[in-house]
Amino acid sequence: MLPMVRFQESGPATTDSMLVYTGTLSQMAQATFCFRLRIQQSRSINTIFSYALPDDGDEIHLSVNYADQTLEFVCCDGHWEQEIKMQVNLRDWLNVCLAIDLAGLKWKLVRNGEVTEGSVNISSSSLIRIRPGGSLILGQDQDSVLGGFNEFESLSGRLVDVRLYDLLLTADQMISFTSCQDVRAENSPIVSLENAQEDFEVRNVSLLAIRNQDTCIRNRNFDLVFPELRDFDTAELLCGIVGGTLKIPTGPNDNWMLFNLSLPYAEACGDGYAETLWLGVKGDVVRQQWLSYEEKNPITWTKFDNANGLPIKSPDVCMAFIGSKKTVEEQYGLWVPSDCNLEMCPACHFDKVVIIRMRGLCRQSEFDRDYFLTHDQDSLSFTGVFYSEIVKNPPNGSIVDSDYGYWTLRRHDKPHVMAYLPMNSPIHYPTGLNTWQVTNDVCGKDRVTLMMTSCTDYTFSCSDGTCINLKQRCDMEADCPDGTDEVECKFLTIPKGYDSFNPPSRPDRSQPIKVYLFIKILSMRKVDLSNFQFTCELEIQLRWTDGRLKYHHLNYAETLNIVDEKDMPWIPMLEFLGDGDTTSSVTEQRKSLRVRRLSDPLPDNDENIFEDELFDGKKNSLIWLRKLTVTTSCQFDLEAFPFDTQSCSMSVLLSGITKEYVILVPDEKGVSFVGQRKLLEYRLVSEIMEKQDEGNYSGQAVRLVFQNMSNFYVTSTYIPTFVIVIIGYTVFFFPIWNFNERVMVGLTGLLVEATFFSQVSASIPHTAYLKLVDIWFVYCIVILFLVVVALVIIHWIQEESTVSKVRPVAQKGTPLLLETDVRAIRKSRAKRFNYGCRITFPLLTLIFFLGYGLGASLM
Repeated sequence: MLPMVRFQESGPATTDSMLVYTGTLSQMAQATFCFRLRIQQSRSINTIFSYALPDDGDEIHLSVNYADQTLEFVCCDGHWEQEIKMQVNLRDWLNVCLAIDLAGLKWKLVRNGEVTEGSVNISSSSLIRIRPGGSLILGQDQDSVLGGFNEFESLSGRLVDVRLYDLLLTADQMISFTSCQDVRAENSPIVSLENAQEDFEVRNVSLLAIRNQDTCIRNRNFDLVFPELRDFDTAELLCGIVGGTLKIPTGPNDNWMLFNLSLPYAEACGDGYAETLWLGVKGDVVRQQWLSYEEKNPITWTKFDNANGLPIKSPDVCMAFIGSKKTVEEQYGLWVPSDCNLEMCPACHFDKVVIIRMRGLCRQSEFDRDYFLTHDQDSLSFTGVFYSEIVKNPPNGSIVDSDYGYWTLRRHDKPHVMAYLPMNSPIHYPTGLNTWQVTNDVCGKDRVTLMMTSCTDYTFSCSDGTCINLKQRCDMEADCPDGTDEVECKFLTIPKGYDSFNPPSRPDRSQPIKVYLFIKILSMRKVDLSNFQFTCELEIQLRWTDGRLKYHHLNYAETLNIVDEKDMPWIPMLEFLGDGDTTSSVTEQRKSLRVRRLSDPLPDNDENIFEDELFDGKKNSLIWLRKLTVTTSCQFDLEAFPFDTQSCSMSVLLSGITKEYVILVPDEKGVSFVGQRKLLEYRLVSEIMEKQDEGNYSGQAVRLVFQNMSNFYVTSTYIPTFVIVIIGYTVFFFPIWNFNERVMVGLTGLLVEATFFSQVSASIPHTAYLKLVDIWFVYCIVILFLVVVALVIIHWIQEESTVSKVRPVAQKGTPLLLETDVRAIRKSRAKRFNYGCRITFPLLTLIFFLGYGLGASLM
């Protein structure tokens, strides 16, 4: 058995509970401090050792800080101050050894068998030592010899097997101590609790004994009975709200311990039967198995009186526990199938001490914010981590008007600071959302709505105290039983003094605020060549940050983070311009302001009743989305029509604020096209974004390149008209004497070409300059005209050879020619001319094609 001292385990913090060492310490260059500690209720500083000299109240100060999770050590007139990170749990045994080497300025800490070590730099150049002749106290911090006590720096808990050595224990020795094994040192400790009555002056503490192995039990689970009648579902809900589960015994010893725990509540929890408690077991009528209510798995151990509780006859059958001696001994602790709608008391199981947080208190409130369930005062209560306590009281109309009693929240050390909660039913606990009547708290309010919740980090507390994942907050689906998670889902609340007409302040005065622009072209509705304009469907996205704002409970899916139109912050205003800075026509289809989550939330603020995550406006972006129909001008150049490529520019300009303060920059590549690139006549080839400021205003321009899909004109215009030219050309292969048929074909082709030209000209834009298609028609008409002219010439040559009589023709040195010979000569000349046309016209066409193609490629 080990000596154990109990310090201030109940009641307010005091300065008169301590052990005062009656001996004295010698000078020490090395020291090892070992102790076993179980904190009952934390103080600001939980002091273990305090050694003071007349000129130094902290010659040795060794304490545990629960709030900071540290071991704090100070010595040697303040030359050495050390804070060592260490996990500290309330009502859990903490076995610690700290060895300090003042010469080497090294330390070694062993906590529950885990070793940590380090060194320290000090400003003093002389050797430091723990000086002799002071006063040593356990459980209180002294600021002067046997004085200067502060109740907030005292100890509430159990201190076991305290040892102080004037040497360095080895790591193995310290591990043995903190693992509850024998410690074999060359020397005995200079201070210990072996003879506490002789070596210490005992002041308001209890001296007891405890088994060595009991201080090394790592299992922190425990059970509590809530002595109010509830049906099964309400019992299971209560256990979950306070951070536990309905108890399921796992073996005979566990079952017997539950039976002994239930005996004091047998009268309050009975319902005319021997069954008093609900267990966390429910029957599955389909599978004919008993399942754990939480995990839905078959249980591995039961205690039925017969037949393992089978058959299960109803889906509403739950498991009750006989926790009363008002039955035969053979039935003690038996499990009995019972109707789930019956009322019994819940037995809740806890794997560890569960911290229940109180949210909604102002920052300066004198009440504790963290509590845990205890049964220290023969009744269930909520004990504050530091100084407060919540206890249940019977009805008292002079204090609180309630037929069922009331809960009192009070500080032990400041009894005038109180809060009251009237009970609205016999089973009303202060968990969840409740309105308290407060007196004398520094917050200054007499009615305060507070939330008591066992929900851990990244969870949300519903108003009844149940917990859901924080990601389910404001996701447009009610997950809390009362829908609390979808209440007050404003993602943005405009703070006081916010000016929505001015942009955010520049973090660096020399750098303007950047507004990122991204344009998604959804479709090209129309390219209107006649009116020199085009119409497109756009989705404009602007992205920027505003450090003046804070956002609430953002989702990763930004479509859920839509800002209410009533809470609009500063939004950049845009102006759309076409070629030549002409004004565009803009029709807005829809708009929305969203918030894009890019960072983790800020630290939780428990002054807020609910766990609404708060996000910094500097790290999360506002997204302004607008769907627009824009009609803008474009200076089309149609000289190469229908083999033309058009380049159109649509400018987006920031209006109302100069580029000294805000600039537009592309977001990634700035523009994308997601629609059908093939239009009626043109195909969108490319789209790029380029900087295009207008005076002192920042802007970006989207340049669109369209390419004429000329295949249509080739098949519907060029090929038919060229076929007509070929037909006209074929007349040179007709008999040259058949002038009527030849000239009719040529004239018909010429008329058809003229008709084609008229029809095509009516369907394409009219320009004062010739287009390629016009040149083509001019060529076709001219070539056919030349064909007709050539036919007439051929006919004239041939007809001149026909005469009515024979006349001799004399030429000097030549014989006389008869008229028949002249006809033959004329006919021969007509044939040669006709043959020359067969060759000349294709050559002219070839030369035209070469020139036409070269001109088209250069345009």
